[in-house]
Amino acid sequence: MAHSVAQSQMTIDTIPHSTSKATFDDVMGYLHSIPISFPTKKLLYLQLRVEVEVEHLRMLKERLKEIAALKEGWDGFDAPPILNATIKNVKKLIDACKASELTEWTVSPNTNGTILLERKEAAISIASNKFSYYAEQEDRYMEANHCEYTPGTLLKALLDINSFLN
Repeated sequence: MAHSVAQSQMTIDTIPHSTSKATFDDVMGYLHSIPISFPTKKLLYLQLRVEVEVEHLRMLKERLKEIAALKEGWDGFDAPPILNATIKNVKKLIDACKASELTEWTVSPNTNGTILLERKEAAISIASNKFSYYAEQEDRYMEANHCEYTPGTLLKALLDINSFLN
């Protein structure tokens, strides 16, 4: 007997897992194991993917708020606070991106006063008026240092890195 979408959504909460929240892979594994049609599975996948991506954007913005609140010496030594202009630059980037363009990226403060966006094999260091980046994949490498910041140039760099790594 085929499950309806509503039945499948209700059952997703019952996935056995060892932590308090199921991972995306846990849920996808479960979806593949239940007898529902491929179009229904595809619809559930797309809905879940959007929810995961939107939640990741929310988490990046929350992390940015935490970084904005850091005071001098936040690292236990003498790291400067992150300038408001730097925070705004990263916020503009997050707001300009589609959720899917940032799913692999994390945000963290850097002890030199910049904000670091990182993903596997890539990083972008963002300051108030400049940014630098690098990415590497196997024997290919791309980088740029001390680029003049504009919302468009930073967004283009992030999209170029995503393209380069995917």
